[in-house]
Amino acid sequence: MRVLIADGHAPARQSIRQLLSARYDVVGEAADWRLLAGMASSLRPDVLVIDFGLLPGDSLESLRASRQACPGARTVLLTGDTVCAVAEAALAAGADGVVFKCRAAEELPDALTAALEGRPFISPSCSSQA
Repeated sequence: MRVLIADGHAPARQSIRQLLSARYDVVGEAADWRLLAGMASSLRPDVLVIDFGLLPGDSLESLRASRQACPGARTVLLTGDTVCAVAEAALAAGADGVVFKCRAAEELPDALTAALEGRPFISPSCSSQA
């Protein structure tokens, strides 16, 4: 599986790459929205792992645009916001998974697996708050 990582912070991208590279083919890293759009259309990854904060303007509308740039790819968002309503809104807008950054090491591989299997993924901590 080919993964493209997009996060504005180099240390975060490196951590995500290190976490995923043992199981997945990390084909690139994007530091901003424009680079993500260009890389997604040329590299054709299976999964986009995108920092929610990297999405410009109306983040949920930008999520829809990212899916158009690479229509076959699944999208897993990372968010520093641990409000479940934000995660649920992202799923409703077309994300295949949402992982809280504070739980990325534990949950991101499961989120990618679920996305590839066509199952939505939301941090289990949201289920425990319901």
